[in-house]
Amino acid sequence: MNNWFLPENLYKKEAETRTKDLSQLDAGGDFASYRIMLETGNMDQARIAEHNDVQPEQKISILKNRLEREGLLNFPFERILNLGCGLGFETKSIAEVFKRETLGIDISTDAIVFANEKFKNEQVSFQCIGVDADMKLEHCYDICFAIEFYPFTRTNDKELQQSIVKAIFDNMSEKGVLVVYQVWDNELSIKNNIYDIARSLGKRVYISPYMNKKLNNKLGDNLISAVSLWLLKNVSALMGRTLKPSKLIAFH
Repeated sequence: MNNWFLPENLYKKEAETRTKDLSQLDAGGDFASYRIMLETGNMDQARIAEHNDVQPEQKISILKNRLEREGLLNFPFERILNLGCGLGFETKSIAEVFKRETLGIDISTDAIVFANEKFKNEQVSFQCIGVDADMKLEHCYDICFAIEFYPFTRTNDKELQQSIVKAIFDNMSEKGVLVVYQVWDNELSIKNNIYDIARSLGKRVYISPYMNKKLNNKLGDNLISAVSLWLLKNVSALMGRTLKPSKLIAFH
């Protein structure tokens, strides 16, 4: 299916999943995994670790530290948005690390029901909303996270990505920052469109060195870790193995 990650196609996919008995579901798909998790609470059966980062605290702390070091949070921010939040683990961590009101949105009804039941509190909330060029939210947000966000990681359609980035900024405050974090060396992604999109929208952009949750946690987010990741990536490629470090991209 072309552009299967668009909201209209994802709505259809989840509706199809809902017609099946639990025993018929393949937990390798997002919607099936979310439904299994909602109905059973069994993380192994739902294979949820294949779809969501269930221990994102270190990653979110590393991202916050990087944003602060680059002077990208030098303004009073109150509200944070997390796109494609899944079951809510990352959104909860964002709220705890940044200590700000945080909204997670996702196209999956089952994921949002689970997230609200498990994580909703005075600081964290969730809504079932698709992200497209027509997205309109109730509030404006100061920081928006797009972590392994399908429209940025599953296509290199520049026009589509530009329309989504514009829609995101239409729902952000004047000094708002869009934080994209994803595996970097993927040509079928936003990677090669970043500067064109930034220019078209009159935004500046920052791209980090290579980052990795486990290595950054051990070595810190610094030049040593960036060089180590670059070396590990190239050595692993020569050995026929796969190391997929990520980068942080901030539109501001």
